Amino acid sequence: MGKGSKKQPPPAKPDWKILEEVVAKIQRYLLPDADVRHNHRVKGKSGRRRQLDVTVSYKIAGVPIFVVFECKRRNKRPVPMEEVEKFAGTLRDVREMQVGATVGVMVSRTGFDAGAKAIARQEQVALRNYRETDETDWAKLIAKGAWLTFYEPDFNVEQAQVTLQGEPIPHTVPWGCLSSMPKEGRSGPPL
Repeated sequence: MGKGSKKQPPPAKPDWKILEEVVAKIQRYLLPDADVRHNHRVKGKSGRRRQLDVTVSYKIAGVPIFVVFECKRRNKRPVPMEEVEKFAGTLRDVREMQVGATVGVMVSRTGFDAGAKAIARQEQVALRNYRETDETDWAKLIAKGAWLTFYEPDFNVEQAQVTLQGEPIPHTVPWGCLSSMPKEGRSGPPL
């Protein structure tokens, strides 16, 4: 670099990649003993290598389960039927090569159109909507009238525990739900 040139910050991650990473992180949290992979490449029955957004391998009662997540980040429109059909084809191709049950889950921030829902039922693909938490979610989780202030610590927190006065059981919240708060903290009126 020449004199006076500034070092450029790394480019921001694309939204689709962030969604895939969030889905993988949620699965690791929910199934800590499972093998969770992001951007997993597997060989299908067709002989082609398939890129899978997120996969989860684990056993239930000794039976292997292989779950494939397809993450769709669209701006405003719901996921169309053609996207679900394409994913179902990928599942059929990899299902033949995996030991145990293969389950397909499609995740979207914008929902799914009627045709996509119909194909998903026919192909046995689970559809899930993802959205960021908001103030309404916190009000339901914690209770109206509660005051909270969150500060991002200098260390890696996996979960936070919120104990409410008068509540017999503390509420454990995955840190990913809290990390959408601004770094300088979030304080405000009662929820």
